[in-house]
Amino acid sequence: MGAGRGTLEIADRDFSLFHRPDEHSGWSIFPRDEHGVCLSNPIYISGDGETAVACGADSFAAAAAVAAHIAARQAPVHGPLRPDHVWEECTGPNRHCKKAHRQGRTVHVIPADFADSSHLVLPSYHYASEEEARAAVAHARRTAVVIGADGQLYKARRLRRPYRLLPGWIDPTRR
Repeated sequence: MGAGRGTLEIADRDFSLFHRPDEHSGWSIFPRDEHGVCLSNPIYISGDGETAVACGADSFAAAAAVAAHIAARQAPVHGPLRPDHVWEECTGPNRHCKKAHRQGRTVHVIPADFADSSHLVLPSYHYASEEEARAAVAHARRTAVVIGADGQLYKARRLRRPYRLLPGWIDPTRR
């Protein structure tokens, strides 16, 4: 209920929330636009507005429709919230960037955080082309090991494999 972006108009088919269970005639749930205006297509509607409907079962179905609507609007936890940052002619400032530039790997990529705020760490952030950088990030998103213990972190670094650090993880060298 309420106005604004991302809100829903939830009411009995008589456009009220106040009714006895034996008087329930169905739910109507409409999304609102950014101005608070109800959109024409409901995300859920039941009953005919006159005949009594089983309130418990109908309420359960309406709640499931709201949950599905909310889940469809949320960003997936396996993907990034923002695009990856890509610099095509990275020359520094740190020694790794300068060395990669001398070796012909001038494209520097910083992968976006995942939706759950975890970080993707790559064995290298420098590539010969933007296509190679984007392919490396995409592959790392699919194959990165989620670090849960120091031993996993040390192994991933030693094998030069991408890994994913969950929010709140502190590198052992910084503890």
